[in-house]
Amino acid sequence: MQPRTLEVLDDLGVLDAVRAGGGPTPVGMVWSEGSRQGEHRMFEVSAPTEAEPYQGPWLIPQWRTQEILLSRLRELGGDVTLDRG
Repeated sequence: MQPRTLEVLDDLGVLDAVRAGGGPTPVGMVWSEGSRQGEHRMFEVSAPTEAEPYQGPWLIPQWRTQEILLSRLRELGGDVTLDRG
């Protein structure tokens, strides 16, 4: 999820659950001839600002995102019906 998506999820009141269900991108490893040469960040992350408080992508499975959003919708009195016809 991109930072702006995290802002929307914060507005929806589910950011804590999203943070708990996912994680930041891992550090990439550089290897040469079977030896670890170092590591690198896959994405550059800037310091948070007032306009953009969430920096860097956040990884969370789609199914978990759906569970979190459905749970929040039900807390607010809504529901989803799937038409399998």
